[in-house]
Amino acid sequence: MPNNINSVNLRENSDFPYLVLDVVDRHPTPRNPGFHVFHWHHDLQLLYVLVGRVRVQTLAETVTLTTGQGCLIKPEVIHRI
Repeated sequence: MPNNINSVNLRENSDFPYLVLDVVDRHPTPRNPGFHVFHWHHDLQLLYVLVGRVRVQTLAETVTLTTGQGCLIKPEVIHRI
């Protein structure tokens, strides 16, 4: 996986070791430089779409999630949102 970003959980030693992003018009808050590029991490990732749609791409497939849908991305799977 050397050509992809290893996205490290900067909050893993905190009382709430989860990163929660609010994404509006392709802009995540808080800012996350790994959001649009292929990356991987050691953590399980949960995506849930409140409104609109999100395209999730792994090296094996691409899916589009719409309002009310979600998915889990297993640890160490290379992906981008």
